[in-house]
Amino acid sequence: MRPGLKKKTVREIMEAMEAIVEVKYSGKYGKIVTETDPLQRTIMEAFGVSLET
Repeated sequence: MRPGLKKKTVREIMEAMEAIVEVKYSGKYGKIVTETDPLQRTIMEAFGVSLET
């Protein structure tokens, strides 16, 4: 387990991740994902998840 996640409960991890939003625009803009904070990036790294850029 990653050091930043060791003391987190499953509920805390799920709450941190629910703040990530993907917005899709028609036309030239495509999709935009909200900015992630350090905890969210740690969680995604731990589970092997990456955001498309």
